[in-house]
Amino acid sequence: KEYDASYDLSKTMFRLVGLRLTHNDPPLARLLWNAFYLFEAINVLLAMFLELIKMKQTARDGSFIELFTMMPCVGYLLLCSVKSYKILYYRPVYENLITKLRDMWPQDAVTKEEYDIVRLALVRLRRNIKGYYFCTLALFILLSAPPFTAMIKRAMGQEVPLTLGFSYWFPFDPFQRGRFEVIAVIQTWHCFLALGFMLPTDALFWVFLSHITTQFDLLAIRLKKMFYVPLDEQLIEEYPLAQYSLQCDTDNIEFKNNESEKVYQKKLVDVILKHRALIRVKESLMLYIVVAGITYRNV
Repeated sequence: KEYDASYDLSKTMFRLVGLRLTHNDPPLARLLWNAFYLFEAINVLLAMFLELIKMKQTARDGSFIELFTMMPCVGYLLLCSVKSYKILYYRPVYENLITKLRDMWPQDAVTKEEYDIVRLALVRLRRNIKGYYFCTLALFILLSAPPFTAMIKRAMGQEVPLTLGFSYWFPFDPFQRGRFEVIAVIQTWHCFLALGFMLPTDALFWVFLSHITTQFDLLAIRLKKMFYVPLDEQLIEEYPLAQYSLQCDTDNIEFKNNESEKVYQKKLVDVILKHRALIRVKESLMLYIVVAGITYRNV
């Protein structure tokens, strides 16, 4: 339950923008969902296109400061479209990552050390995702509120200038009564779509990284418990390995008979296979996600 719950935010936001992970939809339903996503993606690309035209006009007639303030918005729209399309195009890859990491998740009783690692990783993951969610929500309100605030003030009799949240190019005057209200609603919807594309893809990337890192930490604990090192003149008591040998309850006698040796070898093979599986999972994650993450930070 804790593992599946870590994907709740991403799955919920993906559904709002027409992307569905780990759902075995019938062919017709999947086609309709994909069409719904493409319709929303076209709207985001349309917003980017209108911003680019406005940027061209600003570069010709406006100031560098105005042009500079418009660039992040265009980059954000382009990146969120690319990242969301990757989710659609490489959907089997992401679903396979979710399934593999679920199979690796601890199912039986765990030691206190393992429990602390899992608990701390989940706490940090929830805190980071929740913080990112509220920052995104605050950004949405900050960008979408100005036109509606101006409309409310004008309805109360105050003479305030009308402002739009985004600098779109229009072949007409967007501040005429009737047009302004419609444009404000459309821009708010475009803003929601852009943030709805970006938020779940970033959150999914963080969840994958957190779970992969947790599995490597759990694997390290298993390895430390498998190798018993007795304290002697060569292993100084103050060294970390000696301190760990004093704390663990490993009994080196169990490795003297053949049956225990076979059990030990089986455990070691399991650790090696799991380590290789984690490396493959990490490579799949980096192949399809990290490039977009680095591009986003550069933008």
